[in-house]
Amino acid sequence: MARTPEYVSLVRGGPGIEASASPPGRAAPTATAALHDVTPEVRGDGGQPSQTDSVSSGNAARTIVTPGSVDQTARAVWDGTTKVFLAIPSIVKTLSFILGTLFAALIAYSEFRGQRVVIEPFEVASDLRDGGFTSRAVANKLTDHLATIRNTARTSMRRQQFVPSSSEAPPKVLALGGDISIDAAFQYVREFLGREPVRIVGEIATTRETRDASSVVHVTTRVKGRPPKTISGPIRNLDSMLLESAEHIFLHTQPYLLASYLYEVDPKRCLGAIQYVLRNEPATDDARAFNLWGLLLLNAGDPAGAVERFREAVRVSTDTDIRARAYTNWAAALYRQAEYAEAIHTVQQALAADAAQADA
Repeated sequence: MARTPEYVSLVRGGPGIEASASPPGRAAPTATAALHDVTPEVRGDGGQPSQTDSVSSGNAARTIVTPGSVDQTARAVWDGTTKVFLAIPSIVKTLSFILGTLFAALIAYSEFRGQRVVIEPFEVASDLRDGGFTSRAVANKLTDHLATIRNTARTSMRRQQFVPSSSEAPPKVLALGGDISIDAAFQYVREFLGREPVRIVGEIATTRETRDASSVVHVTTRVKGRPPKTISGPIRNLDSMLLESAEHIFLHTQPYLLASYLYEVDPKRCLGAIQYVLRNEPATDDARAFNLWGLLLLNAGDPAGAVERFREAVRVSTDTDIRARAYTNWAAALYRQAEYAEAIHTVQQALAADAAQADA
């Protein structure tokens, strides 16, 4: 009988089978014998051999692979695949829960990280509305000016969030069985912690001048708990009046940040904002204000006066970063006065403060 590859692989010494020598006096098995070796034998008890029964041929034992064993392997693979697909809904639910928790945590961080200032729509005179100056447009323009002030100021202090009222509330996602929404929960927590947002309201009215029949615009801005500010002028100056209103808002919400902004764009008005910071709370901004005052004097050619302000900034500061900046500026003012030894000593103090900041 001619040997086919399937049969050759079952003969001792053939491909894939570990070779073994035949006992002395015994002929090597023929292809027919090899076929006989893999034929299932009936057990003495009448039972059939299992799919993994071992059949002996000489001194070699082999595991029989039958069609039934292939079916069992395929069934095991199918069962495993089915279990994976059945587990997908549970996996999706778990991932959804994790992502939802992270999303809620991000919203909470955004909500409570700093005080929010909400710009409510201004009441606008009807003739201005007809010209395109809607309440929403005015609020958005005011928000743009607030963002310009905040981004121009060069300071490391935390900035408040200014948002139009339409984007003030977090997403209305139902929680706790649909009885309580996330925005209601945040509102309750903010009230409990005393972190209600500052709300800015105002109105824009017009009057008509009798001399030339031109309209005069009056922009009134109100910050809760503070006296209102009204700015008047021709309608062509409405944008600059809204910028002045934005400065008024910063004066009563983050006055130091306004001072830092004015230092960059209008140093002559900066001192007034600095003095307002020093007269009002919070006292934690005083060190920054004294340091900024020293920079104003140093730029104005008064290094001696600047030294006094930097010294005061160091004295009242509880922030190692601000103290290091004040020491550095103090050393620069001493250098301007040719007091080199004292300037070097001050620089060493600045380095020590900076090291303390790095270790904190």
